[in-house]
Amino acid sequence: MFTVKEIKNLLNMQVIQKNGPKHGTFIATNGGDVIGEMTYFWSGDNHFVINYTEVPDLYRGQGVAKKMVEKAVEYARENHCTIYPQCGYVRAVFDRCPEFGDVKGGGGVKARRHEGTKARKREGTKV
Repeated sequence: MFTVKEIKNLLNMQVIQKNGPKHGTFIATNGGDVIGEMTYFWSGDNHFVINYTEVPDLYRGQGVAKKMVEKAVEYARENHCTIYPQCGYVRAVFDRCPEFGDVKGGGGVKARRHEGTKARKREGTKV
């Protein structure tokens, strides 16, 4: 159960993006605390694959993950990119939200799946 203060804090949630040449992250923060993370890797100049989303149990069901997806869609629209939703949660959001269809990529994601994993291993980041 959330207190009134915690609910107000969720209203102040921010999603920031850390973008790199091979991969990036959307991070949801609340009062300086990380409350969600969504990772992606680039698959071409204008295509990225969202491959992982995590929200701690305390914040699940509060719209944190969806806010990160919305931020990714906003970024894709502004930068004329296509999103390939490999993560099951992100795929489900795209299926439920036809308004995101303008940035959703088609098939072929599985063929590129391990590209992001290998890049993270090379760079020593969490897989």
